[in-house]
Amino acid sequence: MAKEQDHLLQPCENTVLFGHEAAEESLLSQFRQQRLAHAWLLTGPRGIGKATLAYRMARYILAHTSTIASERPKPGEMPGADHPVFRRVMQGSHSDFLALKKPEDKTVILVDDARKLPQLMGNTPAESSWRVVVVDSVDEMNAASSNAILNVLEEPPARAVIFLVSHAPGGLLPTIRSRCRILPLHPLSEQDFGKAISHALPDVTSQERRALFHLSEGSPGRALELHAADSVEIYAQMIALLERFPVMDAGALYAYSETFARKNADAAWRVLGELFRRLLGKIISAGGTGQVAAEEVTEGENAVILRLLDASPLDYWLDLWEKSAALWDKADHLHLERRQVVLNLFHDLRQAA
Repeated sequence: MAKEQDHLLQPCENTVLFGHEAAEESLLSQFRQQRLAHAWLLTGPRGIGKATLAYRMARYILAHTSTIASERPKPGEMPGADHPVFRRVMQGSHSDFLALKKPEDKTVILVDDARKLPQLMGNTPAESSWRVVVVDSVDEMNAASSNAILNVLEEPPARAVIFLVSHAPGGLLPTIRSRCRILPLHPLSEQDFGKAISHALPDVTSQERRALFHLSEGSPGRALELHAADSVEIYAQMIALLERFPVMDAGALYAYSETFARKNADAAWRVLGELFRRLLGKIISAGGTGQVAAEEVTEGENAVILRLLDASPLDYWLDLWEKSAALWDKADHLHLERRQVVLNLFHDLRQAA
């Protein structure tokens, strides 16, 4: 079911930025006027371009202050993919640059990696006149790794800047937040989102692009993950199974549940949990406000939501929300049979009638 993910570029590889031009221009202007703060906390939902902006600023600063005159781009020009500074930053081989992120097999940024930050800041710049650090994301630093950078934030050296990416700044140490300039970034508008997705996925139809916009809530990075997991089709099939509620096609439901029991279906399985909770969330929201949101991810979605809401009171759907979340956690921890979990969830939906 899952699609190829070659289009999922890492922020350090990305050459384009959509929807945050004003934020970038503000940072560039402060740098040109020599007023750039020493530490920036870039906040906002996951996948909207925070780290991409941080890497773009890192490359710009390092290229424009390069000690090698031939490497300096034209004034105001952003280094492209063929620029030597771009390549060295992407490879992590620029001596005045450090990228901190958690290893793929870990849950946090390692303290030994975090200690490289004060080491870099204690050195004299070698290839440029600035030192730049990108932490993606600071949410993944534990107490030990956070403490490793606090001294630098408290007494920052001259001509150095740290970009801290955060998806949930409320969970950070107050001492970190208070020592940074905060730059909030927001989900993309549908127009900017469309440009970003069209650039990454030129073959996607306008209908799927709109569906991905609503499913991802304006996050292109999340939309690419959802596309790779075939989420639009998964959700469309879910709605189709419920179109004649409380009657359900048993054969179609069993075939649907089978798709998540196959090998290499982990991404689809994770997405299914999110989509099921999304459906319940829209039912609960409609029950609370008395109206369903106008936008549909797939045709017939709102009619299904209203039909389900009419079948049982709001309390039932709130209880099912909690029950489904607990069942999903149990399924992962206890390795329950995914097919049966899906069948149980739809059985609970049918019980609403």
